[in-house]
Amino acid sequence: MLKKLIRSSIILALIIFTTFIFSKETTHLNHLRSENEIIVKRIEKLNNQNDDYKEKIDSMENEKRYLEKIVREELGMIKKGEKIYRFDNN
Repeated sequence: MLKKLIRSSIILALIIFTTFIFSKETTHLNHLRSENEIIVKRIEKLNNQNDDYKEKIDSMENEKRYLEKIVREELGMIKKGEKIYRFDNN
């Protein structure tokens, strides 16, 4: 009878200990998942900002090239140190 009581007490203690450890780890895991969600959202936001900046840079570069083309072709302007060679088509 005493052996059964000791065995039952040990099993009950192991179950309680396992439950305590499991619940603690579950809480920690949930906390890590929450942090991960926050980090993933921040990464998405930063990636979107990065894409916006890339578009702005491309737009500025294209606009600069376009303006330079117009200034050269329509106004006949040149950069400092450049020379223009014109040929007769006769």
